[in-house]
Amino acid sequence: MKMIDKEILNVRKLMVKIKNSVLLCDDLRELCIMKKLEYLRPEIDIETRWNSTYYMLCKLLRMETALKILAIKHGSVRNLMPNADAWTKIKVFFYCYISIFFLNFLIKEILFINLILYKKQLYK
Repeated sequence: MKMIDKEILNVRKLMVKIKNSVLLCDDLRELCIMKKLEYLRPEIDIETRWNSTYYMLCKLLRMETALKILAIKHGSVRNLMPNADAWTKIKVFFYCYISIFFLNFLIKEILFINLILYKKQLYK
């Protein structure tokens, strides 16, 4: 888990760096326009909300191509970019998050349906 934590911390640093820099955000937007890529504003997770890490990783993966292009232009971004091994770990971690996210949704739906059925039984 420590290796994954390290990768998440590095992703967070990367997102903070871009989000807090007007120059980097503007360059990212311009690169996306030039390369006809979808522009997404970087998202920073909140450590106490597990689903915010999911959303941060989701955006990171959707922005992968644009971020790699940005890293070519800016050394400060290049130093924070994940290497090939880190990208693999992030993707595996992300797919685990998808599973948790989906299971969480299913459990809530099942509980809600059971509550409705229970209330119908009470009012018969």
